[in-house]
Amino acid sequence: MVNRWFLSIISFLLVPVLSGIAQAEGIIIELKKEVQLASQEFTIGDIATITGAQTPLADMIGRIPMGKVPEMETAKRNITPAEIIYRLGQEGIEAQTISFSGAEVSTIKPQLQPVLAEDLVTVVETFIRETMPWSEEEVIIEPIRMPETVEVCLGAVTVEVVPVSKVSYIGQVRYSVIISVDGRVQKSVDVFLRVRVFKDVLVASRNIKRGEMFSPANIMMAKRELQPSSQDALSDPRFVLGMVATRSISAQKIIKDDFVDMPVIVHRRELVQVLYKHENFQIETVGVAKEDGCVGQFIRIQNTDSKKLFFARVVGVRTVEIEAQENLR
Repeated sequence: MVNRWFLSIISFLLVPVLSGIAQAEGIIIELKKEVQLASQEFTIGDIATITGAQTPLADMIGRIPMGKVPEMETAKRNITPAEIIYRLGQEGIEAQTISFSGAEVSTIKPQLQPVLAEDLVTVVETFIRETMPWSEEEVIIEPIRMPETVEVCLGAVTVEVVPVSKVSYIGQVRYSVIISVDGRVQKSVDVFLRVRVFKDVLVASRNIKRGEMFSPANIMMAKRELQPSSQDALSDPRFVLGMVATRSISAQKIIKDDFVDMPVIVHRRELVQVLYKHENFQIETVGVAKEDGCVGQFIRIQNTDSKKLFFARVVGVRTVEIEAQENLR
């Protein structure tokens, strides 16, 4: 008796619900014009308000899946009433009497999160400071202009800093920040910064002529702001003392690497001592230098007896050394 009464109650409750699901009479689906969703998939209930139906039926229609939310921040998907009616039919719900209101098309976009302009500048500045050849106290980094804050999809944000052209750590620099969400690239933003470098460097204390030897009398240390054209400035006096200037240098001008060369210690047409060393013996002879030479350079030498030419390495003042005995012939 109890079981029969219980089944009667269940049947009484289910009849109107099942009848409503089969016919879906008097239901109004009001489409939203645009929705932003954080989930990967969306349902009819995400994009519309359902009225005119009993609560269980409205809930059931609202839970019907409609597809995936676009993954890119610029992507979107449009849903029409015809697509909703088609999905209702797939779920066994007759939709002839369903009416639609609201927007003609519902546009679905992914929910976005901001990547702030200040964070973009900071990540590039950090990259420069970690890889630059300068010390922290020598550098001032400032934005030339602030980039725009950008929006990307929800998820784990990672960034990669990439030089737009060749890597530079002085003057105006430009880097691209590639922004990815969950491993998928979504944005690339260019960041422009100015890197100012202040460094103790060698400068000429007075005018220096071409070919003049560097000495404590004509060089000194001074703090200067380097430019892209002077980033190869020298900062160790020991490197230049005893060397000669390859060009004229004005007073207070920064001394760069290409301003310095080794002095000529063998001169063209000069008689030189020619050495040949081999194991436990050494041969010495005399030759004529056919060109100027600095220590370590190979220059042409003419044998004074045979008049034949050979190459020898400059090892000292008016002294050269050869590496093959046959060159003496």
